[in-house]
Amino acid sequence: MNRYAAAGIATDARDGRRVLVVTRDGTTARRAFDEICRLTHGADRIIRANGGERIEHRNGGRVLVTTPRSTSHRGVTVDTIYVDAGADPLLDDGRWTDLLPCIAAS
Repeated sequence: MNRYAAAGIATDARDGRRVLVVTRDGTTARRAFDEICRLTHGADRIIRANGGERIEHRNGGRVLVTTPRSTSHRGVTVDTIYVDAGADPLLDDGRWTDLLPCIAAS
């Protein structure tokens, strides 16, 4: 993830938006999460649980990081889905179908 995307995601969360970040694999997810954390200011909670990485703000803004093979996004409602470079080829029709309900209720 480049620093400009990470800065935009951190700013969106700080402004109250809920963002789901989809990365290629677990290693990339950890790196992306660390980059977003570095650029996040004023977060209420930063949770680094393996597979459940998230940043939460008091105003309801949050960042969740997942991979295409994960199901940790099920039941989650977000305003924005950010698909990192390298993750889009891994999102077949079934995985895209799994992600669409996340933004349907937003």
